[in-house]
Amino acid sequence: AFQKKMSGGAASPARALFPQVTGSAADLNAVGEGLLRNILMNPDVATVARPRIGGYYYITPSGYGAVYRSNGTLAFFGKFSYPGA
Repeated sequence: AFQKKMSGGAASPARALFPQVTGSAADLNAVGEGLLRNILMNPDVATVARPRIGGYYYITPSGYGAVYRSNGTLAFFGKFSYPGA
Protein backbone atom coordinates (compact mmCIF):
# COMPACT_ATOMS: atom_id res chain seq x y z
CA ALA A 1 0.00 0.00 0.00
CA PHE A 2 2.89 2.41 0.76
CA GLN A 3 4.25 2.26 -2.76
CA LYS A 4 0.78 2.77 -4.23
CA LYS A 5 0.00 5.75 -1.95
CA MET A 6 3.09 7.75 -2.85
CA SER A 7 1.13 10.67 -4.25
CA GLY A 8 0.47 9.46 -7.73
CA GLY A 9 2.73 6.47 -8.21
CA ALA A 10 6.29 5.90 -9.36
CA ALA A 11 6.52 8.96 -11.64
CA SER A 12 5.34 11.42 -8.98
CA PRO A 13 7.81 14.04 -7.69
CA ALA A 14 6.50 13.33 -4.18
CA ARG A 15 8.25 9.94 -4.27
CA ALA A 16 11.58 11.75 -3.84
CA LEU A 17 10.30 13.25 -0.56
CA PHE A 18 9.76 9.95 1.18
CA PRO A 19 12.00 7.00 1.99
CA GLN A 20 12.83 4.73 -0.90
CA VAL A 21 12.06 1.25 0.37
CA THR A 22 12.92 -2.07 -1.14
CA GLY A 23 11.94 -5.46 0.10
CA SER A 24 8.79 -7.40 0.63
CA ALA A 25 5.26 -6.05 0.74
CA ALA A 26 5.47 -6.37 4.53
CA ASP A 27 8.57 -4.13 4.56
CA LEU A 28 6.83 -1.50 2.46
CA ASN A 29 3.69 -1.62 4.59
CA ALA A 30 5.74 -1.25 7.78
CA VAL A 31 7.38 1.91 6.43
CA GLY A 32 4.03 3.29 5.29
CA GLU A 33 2.42 2.58 8.65
CA GLY A 34 5.31 4.28 10.45
CA LEU A 35 5.10 7.33 8.22
CA LEU A 36 1.34 7.57 8.70
CA ARG A 37 1.68 7.17 12.47
CA ASN A 38 4.30 9.96 12.57
CA ILE A 39 1.98 12.28 10.64
CA LEU A 40 -1.20 11.56 12.58
CA MET A 41 0.44 11.51 16.02
CA ASN A 42 2.30 14.79 15.52
CA PRO A 43 0.92 17.17 18.18
CA ASP A 44 1.08 20.09 15.73
CA VAL A 45 -0.63 18.36 12.80
CA ALA A 46 -3.10 20.60 10.96
CA THR A 47 -6.37 19.11 9.80
CA VAL A 48 -7.71 20.78 6.67
CA ALA A 49 -11.00 19.88 4.98
CA ARG A 50 -10.92 19.08 1.27
CA PRO A 51 -13.50 21.37 -0.33
CA ARG A 52 -15.89 19.96 -2.93
CA ILE A 53 -14.57 16.39 -2.82
CA GLY A 54 -14.65 15.78 0.92
CA GLY A 55 -12.12 14.19 3.22
CA TYR A 56 -9.17 15.79 4.98
CA TYR A 57 -5.52 16.72 4.66
CA TYR A 58 -3.38 16.00 7.75
CA ILE A 59 -0.29 18.20 7.44
CA THR A 60 2.73 18.38 9.74
CA PRO A 61 4.61 21.67 10.25
CA SER A 62 7.32 20.35 7.91
CA GLY A 63 4.68 20.02 5.18
CA TYR A 64 4.57 16.23 4.97
CA GLY A 65 1.08 14.89 5.09
CA ALA A 66 -1.54 12.30 4.37
CA VAL A 67 -4.82 12.76 2.56
CA TYR A 68 -7.95 10.86 3.46
CA ARG A 69 -11.04 10.48 1.31
CA SER A 70 -14.51 11.30 2.65
CA ASN A 71 -15.12 7.58 3.22
CA GLY A 72 -12.17 7.46 5.65
CA THR A 73 -9.68 5.61 3.45
CA LEU A 74 -6.14 6.81 2.86
CA ALA A 75 -5.80 8.45 -0.56
CA PHE A 76 -2.08 9.35 -0.68
CA PHE A 77 0.95 10.90 1.02
CA GLY A 78 2.38 14.19 -0.16
CA LYS A 79 4.11 17.49 0.60
CA PHE A 80 1.79 20.43 1.26
CA SER A 81 1.83 23.99 2.55
CA TYR A 82 1.31 24.10 6.30
CA PRO A 83 -1.63 26.39 7.09
CA GLY A 84 -0.53 29.78 8.35
CA ALA A 85 3.12 29.25 7.37
